[in-house]
Amino acid sequence: MDKSKEEGFAKRGLSAKIRQAERRGADWLEKSTRHYNRRTWRILLAIFIILGGAVSGLLLIGGLTGELEKAFSLDRITRTISGPPDENEGASGDRLTKVEFDRLVEYKAFLDSLQKSPDGRARYLKIVSRHPGLPDSLGRIIKYYQSQIKNR
Repeated sequence: MDKSKEEGFAKRGLSAKIRQAERRGADWLEKSTRHYNRRTWRILLAIFIILGGAVSGLLLIGGLTGELEKAFSLDRITRTISGPPDENEGASGDRLTKVEFDRLVEYKAFLDSLQKSPDGRARYLKIVSRHPGLPDSLGRIIKYYQSQIKNR
């Protein structure tokens, strides 16, 4: 690509920077593999095919035997959450009470505090490995309720 076209791309912003990074990557790959002969390319292709086939085979066998189903545990949410908690609200079937909301906030703070010590970090990682997405879900629920309370 000649210099005049490159200068034109630089004026276009992010897409020009992406193209420039792609060009640099392609040039580097071309320069680093220029000395490969036909036999080397065939060996690399064979390795790629063998590794791809092995991973595909493992996934296929794991899917047929049911081993992959044990990798994650998914539980359905059986309680709906539709509005912000009220201080004097009793326990209803579709809303969190103030007490339940406070417990969520306390648990989120507890999870955050676990990350500050090495022992706590190990415990935090154990909790998160058993319940992936728990900290994110707690954060989203708390943020949702706080925004509902502010909008009242």
